[in-house]
Amino acid sequence: MLRCAPQPGLLLALKSELSAATFIDFGALIDRVRLVKSPSELTYLAESAAITGAGLDAAAAVIQEGAIDHEIAQAGASSMLGAGSEFMSMQPIVTTGMRSGIIHTNHAGYAVAQGDVVFTEFGAVRKRYTAPMMRTAIVGEASAEIREFHGVCLSVLEAVMTAARAGSSFASAARAGEAELAPLVDRAFFSGVFGYPVGAAFPPSWVAGSMFIAADNEAILEEDMVFHLPICLRKPGEFGIGFSETVRITATGAERITANTLSLKEILL
Repeated sequence: MLRCAPQPGLLLALKSELSAATFIDFGALIDRVRLVKSPSELTYLAESAAITGAGLDAAAAVIQEGAIDHEIAQAGASSMLGAGSEFMSMQPIVTTGMRSGIIHTNHAGYAVAQGDVVFTEFGAVRKRYTAPMMRTAIVGEASAEIREFHGVCLSVLEAVMTAARAGSSFASAARAGEAELAPLVDRAFFSGVFGYPVGAAFPPSWVAGSMFIAADNEAILEEDMVFHLPICLRKPGEFGIGFSETVRITATGAERITANTLSLKEILL
């Protein structure tokens, strides 16, 4: 009896070579087991969090009018690698101006202009463990609408963290986030996922499994599960505001592993 979950081509080859073996599909078993972290895993995540934070700080220090998006990414990457990050599961993400309002874009040689939002999302690696963070700045003074998006973003993050308690459902935490998102639901694009598991990972992604904090997932949260809460609200074609934390689930709510700066940094002349 062989218990495995290989790629389809490999599975066909194994079945051909091991004709006497019985193959069992164990579905999402590995993903479920990986969700709950050991003390050593939590240590590696805390180390990643510290390096990730330093990288975001280094990136923020070079954000200014005229800076090129890849220069901001370079500053963050250099800081994280210099502090001991292993090769990262995803490249440092930096988007500026209207491109910050488009999901899954990255730096591509754009210069920062006055009034541009600059969105950053980094994830340093220790022993293959990643604790990602999102952060946003603006070159100039934030408009009333940008401040509104920022305020709702933080309200959603806090609501999910409060509701994400051991013994409650993934869906209940998502519904708490949806309630805070309501004021912008008709104006902001949101992915619908309030959290995804992180831990040991390799490129092309630091997402470590498929058990999402979303309204259609009635699975139950357990202590020492770890999630990245990627709260990014985008106004397509204009801007995106994102702040996040990587958190550990406890009996009283989600406890921060990262220590993000949740203020919207305004870079004024």
